[in-house]
Amino acid sequence: MGDIESEAYTVVVGIPQGSPLSPALYLFYNADLLEVAANRHIQTSGWIDDVCFFTRSTSTK
Repeated sequence: MGDIESEAYTVVVGIPQGSPLSPALYLFYNADLLEVAANRHIQTSGWIDDVCFFTRSTSTK
């Protein structure tokens, strides 16, 4: 934030990129989020281990 920069550190959680476990975890954790958002007229996109939520409006409210 601004000019503040932290020291680098190693993250030791998660699964490796491309893991065969990713599709199963996606279904378990993210699939319901996409359905809930769609029911609220929020556009979504999901692919394997990524999800994106986006919406638009003609006003700032």
